[in-house]
Amino acid sequence: GEPVWRARASVLYGYLTADRRYRHDNELVSDANDPDKTGDGMRMAMQMAIVSAGIDAPWGTGLTLTLPLATMRHQNNTTFTEPRVTPLGPGDAEIRVRHDVGQYLELSRLRAGVSAGTVLPTGSFDPASTDALSIGRGVPWWYYGADLNVEASERVAFTLNGEWRQPIGRTPVIDNFQFQWGNEFRSSLGVRYTQPIDGPAWLPARLTLSVSGDYQYRGQAQ
Repeated sequence: GEPVWRARASVLYGYLTADRRYRHDNELVSDANDPDKTGDGMRMAMQMAIVSAGIDAPWGTGLTLTLPLATMRHQNNTTFTEPRVTPLGPGDAEIRVRHDVGQYLELSRLRAGVSAGTVLPTGSFDPASTDALSIGRGVPWWYYGADLNVEASERVAFTLNGEWRQPIGRTPVIDNFQFQWGNEFRSSLGVRYTQPIDGPAWLPARLTLSVSGDYQYRGQAQ
């Protein structure tokens, strides 16, 4: 059919736990009370909901706004033993524009896109605080990305994504402390299986199962 305007929205929930801290050189942070023991008694649990909304134009350009909402509970036995809680709040909002370049290749089973955007420092940021972990990162970022989707069949597809993030300036000065984040690169490779579900014609539904692996590189902060 003829291309039309489309609106979309989604909510993704995630739960993350961690009990190790790493330095920029991938070495474990040692326990301050026992240098021969790796780890510093850190425990962290985070719940996050990622809310996303967007609109796609008939000519293949889409605009997406993403806002994470998160709460964290953590403790560190070298400085405090009672758990500290970061109240539920927004993270850094992301605005992204994506253009479908696969339409120029005239291949029905291949979709490709390039993206650019910015991340706004809307989340809380206080690296000197011991009462709560920061949900935000304190500075805006540039974002550049590319994605590829290859449909092996009507239900199976392979995906490949890559993105580059670059901080804009240094963090705010807090308690005479300031730094600049390093550049970041992220990539992922995955496979997706989609099973249509019977329902009303005006509300098509489907069940999707995906498996993926990812690689992340973060430059040293300065």
